Amino acid sequence: VRSLSFRRNYNIIWTECGTAEAFYRMLGEKVPKIESDLEVTPEAMFRCFAELSERDGAYKQTGAYHYAFLFDPGTSEVLVWDIDIGRHNAIDKVVGLAVTRGLDPSRTALFSTGRITIDMVLKAARARVPILVSRSAPLDKAAELASLFDMTLVGFLRSNRFNIYAAPQRVRGAPAFPE
Repeated sequence: VRSLSFRRNYNIIWTECGTAEAFYRMLGEKVPKIESDLEVTPEAMFRCFAELSERDGAYKQTGAYHYAFLFDPGTSEVLVWDIDIGRHNAIDKVVGLAVTRGLDPSRTALFSTGRITIDMVLKAARARVPILVSRSAPLDKAAELASLFDMTLVGFLRSNRFNIYAAPQRVRGAPAFPE
């Protein structure tokens, strides 16, 4: 067994695809809540799901790619998109593309094909994205963290249904969560 010593001024963050409890607690303290009046309609999300179906050739061919895109929640217009074998990388790419193109991520919604983990919620929160949508499920800690940030989190999006896991006030027509 070998011991490691670190100076006190180092911050070590362990990530394990959204399962590290210390990581989760630290994130909630460092990133401020999202304040946004942006809303999305169910129809806009369904149009994004249809858009994905049109672009989903690489996934259908290989079963190995994830898509991410930023879209205007009012019009469903896809503003920037990319694919990658890793769902985290696809999100990094679209946020990076948006910033380099002068788009403001805080005025968009983020769509991902991958399962949502706490680190993916953190990526969206750091970019100030108020609405995160996925065709897959979020992990329970991701939903907790989205709530902490007041980020709208939608999962299991299909062509005619979805689940809301956090901050339902940004989904127009959504029922309020029970207290």
